[in-house]
Amino acid sequence: MKALAEDLHFNIVIPLTPTHYHSNDTYGPDILDIALMKGVALKLRYIVTFQCLNSDHRPVLMRLGSLAADYPPSMKIIINWQKVSVALEEIDTSILNSIPNNIASTDDIDSAIGTLTSHIRTVVESSL
Repeated sequence: MKALAEDLHFNIVIPLTPTHYHSNDTYGPDILDIALMKGVALKLRYIVTFQCLNSDHRPVLMRLGSLAADYPPSMKIIINWQKVSVALEEIDTSILNSIPNNIASTDDIDSAIGTLTSHIRTVVESSL
């Protein structure tokens, strides 16, 4: 394959760790997942094998990015944490009052978490 890649001017990209583990222990792990690239105007950022599935095959993620710049410049966000703290200390609000005192089911838990998360997000966003 290497000779063919050189003759046809394409690149072979492989993960550094195995992507397949045989069920028969006499065989070692293999790399089954490869990427063939030719004329791609993108730079390989990374290729990684995930060990998250209980399977003989591991998923692979390959990330490509621009050749021009690594990443766009990040914005600096300044949060007034004192304002957030003061706003979160106020517990007598209509949003927080909508959370029931007696949570009896997982749906109630999910609803309360969603309400609290939304409230915190709103407070932080208003403190920018």
